[in-house]
Amino acid sequence: MEELFLRHALNGPLHAGDRLLAEHPQLRDRFAVQLVLGDRKAVESRLAEDSELAVRPAGPRARDPIVLLCFSLYQNARDPAGPGVEISLNDKSKDKSATGSGTPADFAAILERLLQLGANPNAALPTGDDHALPVLFAVLGHAYHPQAAELLIRAGAEVNDGESLYHAAERADSRGLALLLQNGARLAGTNALKRKLDFDHFESFELILNEAPDLDHALEESPNDSGTSFTHAIRRMRDARYLKALLQAGARIDARFQGHDACALAAILGNESAQEYLENLRGNSPHGDRSGDAKTLKGPRDLSDAEQALAAAVRGDRAAVEELLASRPGLIAGLSEWDRTIHTELAKYDRRTAVRVLIESGLCEINTAGESGMTALHQAAWFGYADLLADLLVFQPDLRQENMYGGTALETAIYASTHCTEDRASAADYPECVRRLLSAARNSGDATGLAFSEEQLSAASDAVAAVLRKHSG
Repeated sequence: MEELFLRHALNGPLHAGDRLLAEHPQLRDRFAVQLVLGDRKAVESRLAEDSELAVRPAGPRARDPIVLLCFSLYQNARDPAGPGVEISLNDKSKDKSATGSGTPADFAAILERLLQLGANPNAALPTGDDHALPVLFAVLGHAYHPQAAELLIRAGAEVNDGESLYHAAERADSRGLALLLQNGARLAGTNALKRKLDFDHFESFELILNEAPDLDHALEESPNDSGTSFTHAIRRMRDARYLKALLQAGARIDARFQGHDACALAAILGNESAQEYLENLRGNSPHGDRSGDAKTLKGPRDLSDAEQALAAAVRGDRAAVEELLASRPGLIAGLSEWDRTIHTELAKYDRRTAVRVLIESGLCEINTAGESGMTALHQAAWFGYADLLADLLVFQPDLRQENMYGGTALETAIYASTHCTEDRASAADYPECVRRLLSAARNSGDATGLAFSEEQLSAASDAVAAVLRKHSG
């Protein structure tokens, strides 16, 4: 029982941990439980009796005490306005606990005492795949407690650990990011700049441009042909502010992604702010030789047939798409592999009309997967877009299709109900997504589309769990 509670404390959902604690109050006597709850009085009392507890493995799985403390999601469960703590609507700990756990200040005080007694600031949680997640990552990318991060860095935590910078970049709050950069964190090999562009956090994005010591390399990095930061900004629907800042920092305007230049990429993804900005730059290159020549960018009339068709579909112009397809018989066959996944990119942004026209016209297919093996249906499930998901179900997608993590659309919606931290998920309707997926599976007679495990049920939000229980009952 103790291990099950600790699992919920470290990974969520906290409401499941709360229920266990209410049913088994004796768990509060265990040192590992006192640590994850931030029970300052109890922990300090135990340490006063036996200081070796600070470094002695605790709990059924013998985890390092500092690991239990730093990975605990309970440190965000109370006093969201407390010292150094920012709570996102979509934080993993968004289902606030009612256990009476410690405040962020209590967690910081316990951490400081553990460090004084010899706890390792570079301790890590093994993940079972010859990899381990450091405690600095835990307080910047798992739970969020910049004050705790400062204590760890002061005690000697390695800032270039391959995890912390990338995940600190996911936060709108810039304190964790600033701490890392000011203490020597480097962008190289982290993909943190692109991760920052996945979110509309302009001020903390500027912080990276201004403070990162190795920005030049990061601007041009394109591992596995994933595109530069400039094309990534366009793909992530960032507006003209981001493009201008990147060009001023030295990004190249002539960067291409999957054969498309920046203007064409903006057009076929419907990024109107980026498209307007780039078209205004054509004819001059005001950012210096390093950025390339804006004259090379395509104008609306320069787009290839395929680009014109995709751009028309994204605008919802069915007539233009039909005309192009009728006059260019080989157009669909000539689309690149990535072009055929554009509907999955647009599904991330709830572009319902664009996604429908792309599928109806045959430019994209309902079961074609994009990044991370995610189909448009997976994307709708992940972000909780119930109306888009309903649109997609009309095309009779394969409900058993799995993404690269082994999740069906149903399993993706269940998991996302407590784990999706993306900005766009603030208005998500996961219960409705789950209802519609279960109904579609029932109507199709495909029992495998109804499958979910007890573990997944326990990880779901209360509202989603209620839907699952109703349908399974």
